[in-house]
Amino acid sequence: MSLESDIKQKALELGFDAVGITDAAPIDANHVERLSAWLACGFAGQMQYMQRNFEKRINPSQLLQGARTVIVVALNYKPPQDRTRAVDAAGSSGRVARYALYEDYHPFMRKRMRKLAEFIRSAADKNTGLKICVDSAPLAERALAVRAGLGFIGKNHTLISPVFGPEVFLGEIVTTVKLK
Repeated sequence: MSLESDIKQKALELGFDAVGITDAAPIDANHVERLSAWLACGFAGQMQYMQRNFEKRINPSQLLQGARTVIVVALNYKPPQDRTRAVDAAGSSGRVARYALYEDYHPFMRKRMRKLAEFIRSAADKNTGLKICVDSAPLAERALAVRAGLGFIGKNHTLISPVFGPEVFLGEIVTTVKLK
């Protein structure tokens, strides 16, 4: 097996539902234009940080010196039918976003991604540069997920997975390892 296959297999073993690999080149002009227009329209609301570090957001190689590859992982958060029914049966009077039915996803995704990063380092080189990103770095993660083959961006500006729909959390590992 190739290193790419080994990394994908390890990601699935760690509990991610999908994984893709892309290069660390800047995102394409269409995605840059779409993100710029979205920001210009004020759709970021109170998330002023979206305006900062725009060049890093569109160019993953600026996040890590010598970056060559981005590994994108996805985790499905659609609740099982029985959990949805239990929430409905509880007599709640409002609607809750499905991702809010779970604990904060950042810590458990980072924990899994650290294990994946350790695997990459052991398989490639202990001096491999790696940066783990789970909403913690300026990165156009949806555009990278598209380029890594995980889905497409819908009219709602979220990644739509052909398998899981729009209900996925994304994480990225930017690395100096050159992968196909």
